Amino acid sequence: MRKNLLRTMLLWNLLFSVAAIWWMLAATGTGVLPWQNGKEGENQNPSENRAGMQDGTAADSISQSALYGGELPEEPLAFAADRGSPGFAFSLPTGVAAEDLFLENRCERQEFLIGFPVDCGDFFKQSVLTGNRDKVGAVYLSGQEGFTRLRLTLDDVYDYQCTVEKGMAVLTFERPDRFYDSIVLVDVEDASGRSADGKTDIAMDVAERVQSRLETEGIRVYCSLNTEMSVEERAAFAHRLGADLLIGIRQSESEETDKAEAESLRILYNDTYYIPFFGNTQLVSLLDTYLSEETQQSVKAGISATETKDLILEHAQIPAAVIELGTGDKAPFMDEAYREALAAGIAGAVLEACGQIDSAQETYYER
Repeated sequence: MRKNLLRTMLLWNLLFSVAAIWWMLAATGTGVLPWQNGKEGENQNPSENRAGMQDGTAADSISQSALYGGELPEEPLAFAADRGSPGFAFSLPTGVAAEDLFLENRCERQEFLIGFPVDCGDFFKQSVLTGNRDKVGAVYLSGQEGFTRLRLTLDDVYDYQCTVEKGMAVLTFERPDRFYDSIVLVDVEDASGRSADGKTDIAMDVAERVQSRLETEGIRVYCSLNTEMSVEERAAFAHRLGADLLIGIRQSESEETDKAEAESLRILYNDTYYIPFFGNTQLVSLLDTYLSEETQQSVKAGISATETKDLILEHAQIPAAVIELGTGDKAPFMDEAYREALAAGIAGAVLEACGQIDSAQETYYER
């Protein structure tokens, strides 16, 4: 009796699986399951299109207000759970190509945004969406005239890879250290943010220049902002990313800093936290060397975290340093050449630091 019941259950499971696969193929009209990626597919890998300070293949055609939607109402979309899928799969609406998608990984919030430059809400309400619920928690639909957005909630900090083939897009989510050998978190205290005329806060502008230089060299850079996360959350974010280094960038407040201090670049660090192989002291030394050479500006390096109010240094559990840009004879103007020199100095130090960390780890594991 028990064997007959087991055979019956297995038969029904088999029939259900076949029916589900047929239903997905019929609905997508592609003949390709969402997680089947062939050579002829169009692939956007993490080094070409991914999260960071700002991403998006169609950013020029979609406004930031449209992407984030303000207070636009959202409605949840059902999607078929599939643990065999590496992430999340959806069909592209008619007339929408891969290059039309706006993809932004807001990993600090553990959510992923997909923007479409057309009104296609009804399409997604009637489409088959599939996803791995081990990573994707929920999908929400919102939009306005000429624009539609899907917002995915994720269960952890991930980077992603997007593959598009025969009208089907597949987002694969993995831990950042699965994609990158070296990861750096740039922490910015940006009091003013972007102004109405589009100009960027000095600290953020320098951070973006550092990001551009490092990612050209194959180092993945993420950004954390004091306006979006608490100091504890930013330190925890670095840990969850698996970051190798944390670099803070600040603009000194002349009202709170005496003249002698304000005329210098300052490098702050936690001198009470010891890290084997490569730690805070080694990072400060590299930053001092490279910033002095690139900016030709006086640098006051090795200021203890106990003398400052920069709490992220107390919470960081990886090599970390904070650079105060100063308000000296060059700093108040922060012209193009000086900002580039700052970025070159920081990036040069980080590149050498990552190399030393890799070398130290290789030596350790060879023992």
